Amino acid sequence: MHAGLYSSKDSSAEASLFLLKVQIHVHFHCESLPENTFKPIILDNYYNPHHF
Repeated sequence: MHAGLYSSKDSSAEASLFLLKVQIHVHFHCESLPENTFKPIILDNYYNPHHF
């Protein structure tokens, strides 16, 4: 995906520091997990060049 420096529809807008802006919606709020809970789960994939 290629996004230009201008993320606004307004042609007179200044260049954005962000390459891509997206809108998100929060479906539900969850408590944060402590690091010792999720670390073992992601550890074997953490240094992998392809995370997904």
